[in-house]
Amino acid sequence: MAMADNGRVVCKCTARRSFCFRELTFDEKPNLRNHLRNVSTVPLFRNGLITRCPSVAGNSILSMDARENSRSTILPSSRHQRVPIYVMMPVDAFCIDGSGRPKIRKIKALTVALRALKLAGVHGIAVEVWWGIVERSSPLAYDWSLYEELFKLVSKSELKLHVALSFHSNMNSSSSKKGGVSLPLWIIEEWYSGRLLHHADDILAKAAKILRKYQENKKTSILLVAKIGGIFWWYQTAAHPAELTAGYYNTALRDGYEPVASILSRHGAALHFSCLEMMDTDNPASYLCSPEGLRQQIWTASKKRIIHLIGRNTNERFDRVGLWQIHANCHHSQAEAVRSFTYFRMNDKIFRAENWNNFVPFVRKMSTNW
Repeated sequence: MAMADNGRVVCKCTARRSFCFRELTFDEKPNLRNHLRNVSTVPLFRNGLITRCPSVAGNSILSMDARENSRSTILPSSRHQRVPIYVMMPVDAFCIDGSGRPKIRKIKALTVALRALKLAGVHGIAVEVWWGIVERSSPLAYDWSLYEELFKLVSKSELKLHVALSFHSNMNSSSSKKGGVSLPLWIIEEWYSGRLLHHADDILAKAAKILRKYQENKKTSILLVAKIGGIFWWYQTAAHPAELTAGYYNTALRDGYEPVASILSRHGAALHFSCLEMMDTDNPASYLCSPEGLRQQIWTASKKRIIHLIGRNTNERFDRVGLWQIHANCHHSQAEAVRSFTYFRMNDKIFRAENWNNFVPFVRKMSTNW
């Protein structure tokens, strides 16, 4: 709280990092002068975030409580202050040469651009240091030569540097087909998938151990189940990018679900899988989806490792076609190990007459021998 030259009291109140300003005149608050007797003066620091502010008490501000003032700071005004500008490097500033090494693209054009920015009054350049460049080939093998070259260019242009360590890929955000930086070659997908599999192995081992102890004392059978995502979009491509993003290292040349099934088999766990109501024709052809292909791969892996399957539908289906498709997939010759099915999900729509008349026969058909 401070007293202004016009006889008013200005209060700066901070709450949740926001400021609000109130002005009170002595005419409106006749007893305010008396209340100010209990106001303590708190010196202001010359340096740092707390700056001097003129008031009737000299180089100090008025505070109702010194302890309250110690919890807050007074930010310096940005008026009449210089705000330096840093310009980010182009998203496709780097590329991979014929030998597989990263390099700076269009280095002569970049040199001219840096000089032009300096002449325009730009203070510095913001540079992303990509993990996929510095530790590209193998773990702990660091190569800073590209950035040393870039920083020399920036320094010669008399520009400052802002550096951001970037641990992701920018391949999809690059405007040039030749630009962009991938993740390190040694991580791509095998390392990522391996870490997830290792984590699943640890969790399942602990869960299985607890369940074994429980079942030793109880005459109850409990089935341990692990659910995996039914990621069927872009399944018909060679790379299977949607699955790779989720950590399933499954491509046209590599079976990513067999290691999952192997872990589940080792711990006596079942595999919970969705998409049992879906057909390839349910999705636009341009999306290259294949829930049927993914389903067949899961069936093959589970049969090889002798693990049970728990089925589920991905989308709400109340129509007879969708429900009968679920039945057909649960009784498929490749899916003889389907142990149970989880219907997704109960809501008011299921009890509507037209839907209920489909659902009840479906349940009865699923509950009897086919």
